[in-house]
Amino acid sequence: MALGGPAWQLVAGDIDGDSKADPMVYNPAAGGVWRGLISTMGYIEMEGEFGGPGYDAVTE
Repeated sequence: MALGGPAWQLVAGDIDGDSKADPMVYNPAAGGVWRGLISTMGYIEMEGEFGGPGYDAVTE
């Protein structure tokens, strides 16, 4: 599976708090869409909306 593209921002972090990296990308121009692979869920793809144009991706 491919994550992201030209308009997507790579976001490094441990989203689920298990001390393992969770690959995530964020696209503010698409309404604040987040897409990533969550380690505690077997690296299945998750997607949600939070943010939007003018917002920066922050994991903490």
